[in-house]
This record gives sequence, structure tokens and C-alpha cells, in this order.
Amino acid sequence: MIYCFGDSITDGRPGITYIKYLAGKDSCVNCGVGGDTVIGVTKRLMQKLNHPLDKNDYIILGIGTNDILLPYFSACSASWRRIAKMHIAGGSVPAKDLDAFQAKYRELLSYCRGITGNILVFGLPLLESPQDMLDDTCEKYNREIEALCRDGKIRYIDFRKWQIEQKKLLHNEGSFFMTANGRPHMAVMLDVILTTYLPFASKISKRRGLAMTVDGCHLNELSARGLAGLIDRNLEDPHAVYSA
Repeated sequence: MIYCFGDSITDGRPGITYIKYLAGKDSCVNCGVGGDTVIGVTKRLMQKLNHPLDKNDYIILGIGTNDILLPYFSACSASWRRIAKMHIAGGSVPAKDLDAFQAKYRELLSYCRGITGNILVFGLPLLESPQDMLDDTCEKYNREIEALCRDGKIRYIDFRKWQIEQKKLLHNEGSFFMTANGRPHMAVMLDVILTTYLPFASKISKRRGLAMTVDGCHLNELSARGLAGLIDRNLEDPHAVYSA
């Protein structure tokens, strides 16, 4: 079994989950929860996987974006503040700062290493947002995740770096974000219908001038396929311990 823990990037709502394109998708358990944070994932993972895994089982982790976004949403419109409060009340509590995030992520990795030697981590995604501060913060958090993986000899995929390279190859400088121009949270619900349950992810991504996402954060088909390919290549190499 492959247990895929994360947030909406894993869950695939809105946008497209990378699990859809994994070679071993039939063995995957989608444990993604929209809005989740490193604290929330740690709690859920400990509850679901409270025993050593079989030797061929894997844990794939992709978490941390909402540790940045939930505090940002709290400073947006009333509807976004309500959503942030709802996620926090449900256990998706964001780490208060980068140091706290690092400590919580280390705790998560330590627990995973106690139940399996098969762990694969991918970093925070590219945010195709006009708010450069948000994506810059993702880069800082990724450096901490990467360092933790290196120290623990855990395989790491710099997914954001791959997305940036693809965006450059496409000569795309587009930006958009789900909260743009006071856009209410209910608009994201429409995106879920159109991009997850209906086949319009690529069309919406293109209409918004984006290369890698449907709304500045969540994956379009190109990103979902790309991440799946990066994961597959790591899973195929049993001797790899770290990859940037």
C-alpha cells in the first residue's frame, strides 16, 4: 500500500490529484484533506498508521502550504476568515512561524521513520500568485523541509523547482490567486466542480493565464502528471535516499 498524506494538493479538490497518474495508483490510499497543515496531518497519520507498516508499504508526504495560507486567509475577506477559522477548529492548526513549522515537520518525519523505512516527501508547490510574498515563503519552507529530509536520509522531491522550470519553458508569466479581487470562498466550490468532477481544469488554467495551476495553487493536469512522474521515478529506484 502507498499512503498519500497531505492537503488539497493530494486530495485533488479543487484541481487534479497526482495520485490519478501514479503507476501504482490502484495501491494508493488518498489521505489528503483540503486545508490541512503539518499539525493536522501528523495527528491524522498517527491515528491511521498506529503500527509498523509492511516492508513494501510506503508513505508519501506533501504538506505545509496551508501553514502559510491559513494565516493569509485570516487577513482576507470575512468569508475567507470563516474558512480559516473552520479549518483551525477542525484540527488543521498552522504552525506559528518557520521555527515551529520545522519542529513540527521533524516530529512528523520522526514518527514516520518509526513505522517504515519507505518515506517519500515532496515540497510545497509553486504559487502562481501576484502576491510574491506567498511564493517566496513557500521557498523558505521548502528549504527547511529539504534540510530535514537530507538529515534523515529521506527521499525529497523539489516539486516547486520542477514547476518553475516548466513555467519558464512555456514562457508563461501569468499569475492569479483564489482570493483575487475579493473573490469569495464559494467561488472555490465552483472550481471544485469544474476542475475535479468535470474535465475543465486545463481550460480554466489557460483562461486565467496560468501554466501549472488552476487557481494559483491547486494542480492542473500538467502539474499533476509531472508530480506523479517524479514520484514514480523515485519509487522505482530502491537505492535512492535523496533527490533534489
